[in-house]
Amino acid sequence: MTPAELGRLLAELPGVAEGSSYGTPAWRLRRRLLARLQEDGRTLVLRVDPNRREQLLASRPDLFHLTEHYRHHPYVLVVLPMITMDELRPLLTEAVAAAARRGRHAVS
Repeated sequence: MTPAELGRLLAELPGVAEGSSYGTPAWRLRRRLLARLQEDGRTLVLRVDPNRREQLLASRPDLFHLTEHYRHHPYVLVVLPMITMDELRPLLTEAVAAAARRGRHAVS
């Protein structure tokens, strides 16, 4: 998947606004970060439900990973060129649902 394709997928989601974060393209729902490209242009920071994150990391360690920086935050890192639209679309829908929930979203 390319960054342009990612932008098109996110534009399809209701309430999602494009902006920037740390100088890179980012998408938010009501000011909550859903996703952003890292500076390398090939790593996607994606909001996930903390319980779902562990499943993703275990299922495809070649595709999903985590750095210490994100360990206590509700995000997973995705290798963008390796994921297909069909794989990413439901994860983006889940990201919107996770961002829409109220309350604290930190991972313990």
